[in-house]
Amino acid sequence: MAEGVSNEVGTAYGPVVQARDIHGDVHVHQPVAPPPVAARPISGWSARELGVHEAIALEPPVSAGPPQYVVPHHHEAIALESPVPAGPPRYVVRRHDHEVRRLLAEAADDSLMVVLVGGSASGKTRAAYEAVRAVPHLRDWPVVRPSGPRQLVELLARGGPPRRVWWLPDLRRRFLDLPHGPAVAEALAHALSGPGPLLVVADVWTADWARLSTVDAPALVDLPQVRMVRIADSFAGEEAELTRCAALDPRLALATRTAERLAVTQVLSGGPQLLRYYAEGLHDPRTHAVITTAMDAARLGCESAVSAEVLHTAAAAYLDEPDRVTTGDWFADALTVATRPHHGIAALTPTRRAPGLGPPDGFVLHDFLDHYARDARARCHPPAGLWAALAEHATAVDDRARLAASACRRGLYRLAARFAEPAAESGDVSAMRLLAFLLELRGAVAEAQAWRRRTGDLDRSAAPVGLLLWYDDAVEDESQAAPGEPGRGGTAEDEPRAAPDEAELWRRADRGEALAVSMLSVRLRRRGLEQEAEALLRSHARNGDPAAMWYLAYLLVDHQEIDEAVGWFRRSAELSLQAVPLLVDVLAGLGRLEEAEEPLRIQVGNGHGVAAERLAGLLERLGRVGEAEALLRYWLEDGDEWWLAEPRRLRLLAGLLERTGRAGEAARLGRYGIEPGGRTAEPWEPEHSVS
Repeated sequence: MAEGVSNEVGTAYGPVVQARDIHGDVHVHQPVAPPPVAARPISGWSARELGVHEAIALEPPVSAGPPQYVVPHHHEAIALESPVPAGPPRYVVRRHDHEVRRLLAEAADDSLMVVLVGGSASGKTRAAYEAVRAVPHLRDWPVVRPSGPRQLVELLARGGPPRRVWWLPDLRRRFLDLPHGPAVAEALAHALSGPGPLLVVADVWTADWARLSTVDAPALVDLPQVRMVRIADSFAGEEAELTRCAALDPRLALATRTAERLAVTQVLSGGPQLLRYYAEGLHDPRTHAVITTAMDAARLGCESAVSAEVLHTAAAAYLDEPDRVTTGDWFADALTVATRPHHGIAALTPTRRAPGLGPPDGFVLHDFLDHYARDARARCHPPAGLWAALAEHATAVDDRARLAASACRRGLYRLAARFAEPAAESGDVSAMRLLAFLLELRGAVAEAQAWRRRTGDLDRSAAPVGLLLWYDDAVEDESQAAPGEPGRGGTAEDEPRAAPDEAELWRRADRGEALAVSMLSVRLRRRGLEQEAEALLRSHARNGDPAAMWYLAYLLVDHQEIDEAVGWFRRSAELSLQAVPLLVDVLAGLGRLEEAEEPLRIQVGNGHGVAAERLAGLLERLGRVGEAEALLRYWLEDGDEWWLAEPRRLRLLAGLLERTGRAGEAARLGRYGIEPGGRTAEPWEPEHSVS
């Protein structure tokens, strides 16, 4: 063996050494040192450094005498008695703060993870910051803020001294994302169960908590060491303390006077003001395009600061032809507006990670706009120009792994491979697995096996569930559930064991419980009380209960009242996604197949992918193959199938192509996926290969 070369592989979990003879190819990969991470007591961190939103800045006093400040986006000035204090706004202790501090005090002897759950800009991170400062024994513990999931796993794997605070803001989005989540969850669970004490402080958006506890990291969330505290979105019930503190800080006073429904922290963050400028089109088109580019880059997985190259290259894809006509330095002008503070807050904040002084090398999207975009733009397909710009200019390994997973969920296999390769070469295990999957699909078995061998070297944890379900057709559809629940695959005769007595069912039905109504109607019909069952179901159906509508429709079918039954079936499917999977077959059995279309289109319009899949199947049965194909291609690119590496809609589309005499294209689709816009990709080769 050549001098200086050993059969040792550097990993996130320490070195792995092969002790016996080497068989097959040898790969020597230089370990990449993680960026340095600071560990200092809470007094050594500013609130801003730990992720607390910058607060609005007030304009200077407008007159002599008592200070008067201009309210953001209002024309009048308000006179206030106090000057603006330095630092963040005065903190108002709310009910949840007492619970957070009580839990943090428990970490003196035992390891603990406290997760603060609340809406965007509700004060989650500030509450955590103030709680650590308030608990005496935590004031001396070093606070560690990892830069991303890979660094977190590496640091936890090394062990280290106890009595540390691990600071994980925006837990799901920045650390428990799709490609890295399993490794991070395992590392955290191992650390919490090992020698301690240590404290993990995290926060998540309210909408993300359910996914963490049911899909992304249920094993972690279910640990006894993990506690959750809900952070209130408003100061309702805290008016007395709010008034006292507002008298000491003009920013807090102005926010209190202008906030709707006492959503004071949101106003302090500047989020509603920024959203108003964006959503109401108060920016010029090119500035709006630059901000939208940053929004879409973030929701696709670019959690690092978005580079100027990405913004400059991709913004044109968001502009109409007339708006692309410009003279002068349009990009500099757009950045000037996008980064211009409105009362101290900007849509994009310039940042510089490179050492030394110089221009910004990235721009951070305001959290409030990010949260808005993930909902408001969830059904908007990113243009090809953004994908190309990210593939060319995104450099962070964690980002490229996330972007690879995001592209793969949308069937964009060529782009997924392009994102995954640099991340895999840098040692990201999830990117290696994804790349192996893509290579195997296109028949490059030897290359896929080479990447799998490397994952065997580099990862001791279980494979991510999402990448183990490649060909598992048994994955339950989101619309399926236990038998006996209307619209969920059960029959009217199915009832759970140890069912409640009839008197209890009547009490629950009177309270409007849908399952009780359904069960009670079944019991009445079994006793021959058809009129009573129909009256019960009609009463609840007219009050808008979709389950009662479905059961009433079945009863009417038995009575040969088909027209009215079809109406109730359709209405149930319009209101409840649970009825959607059954609607087509039920109406087909009644000879009324065409009448399933409108309810399905209503649910598609509501943004439900499962309804789009059922509608595509209906259109094919009606002979409208072109419409079915277009629908599947569109919804394939939607990317809402979080749990599968191989999108179900891609398989549905391939099956449609094969059934309509396009077997060659179906095979190409399965191997190479689609391109942005939905067309079937041509054969592609990876940019690099592993021998």
